[in-house]
Amino acid sequence: MSERKEDGAVKARYLEAEQRGMLVAMAILRREFDSVEDISPGGSPALFNLVASVSGGTHSGAVSADLLASRGDLRVAAEVKSRGGYGDVTFVDREMRTAAALGDRWQMLCVFNVTQPHPVEVWRLNGLYGTNLTLTREETRPLGVARGVSDEARFSLSLAMVQARGLRLDVGGLLPEHAWMGPSRD
Repeated sequence: MSERKEDGAVKARYLEAEQRGMLVAMAILRREFDSVEDISPGGSPALFNLVASVSGGTHSGAVSADLLASRGDLRVAAEVKSRGGYGDVTFVDREMRTAAALGDRWQMLCVFNVTQPHPVEVWRLNGLYGTNLTLTREETRPLGVARGVSDEARFSLSLAMVQARGLRLDVGGLLPEHAWMGPSRD
């Protein structure tokens, strides 16, 4: 297999894991909130409004989240990190800014085992305070210039830290297709 085809296959498996993780995360949030919206494509006015309201309108810079959940007046942004098995999770700087700006209105859902014939495992972190993040790549763009994630700083959070600081969620009662979605297209 050529390197280009192999890279494409790896990317396809990565995207499949992300899609499966989003389905699980949405099912979990729907148990707790009245409304769950997929805002992962970016540019969500609702996310910008939430950040502005929480930060008193003083926040600047790009922000990012995957899901926006609401119940009454409560709105929460969620970042979803999906893995086919188990492993560390990574963040880019705008995800970090979003977590910092939203405080307790931000959460991360780490969805593990989404492509394995084992139970899906989900861990929730409410904020990143007290976690040991490792800078794995420096930012390579001038401040204030948006050029995509390939130029953003990247941080890593170990699986051990996710499990130490997070809360393992009960995935019981999710639709069967979310508990085991079959093998990935390997």
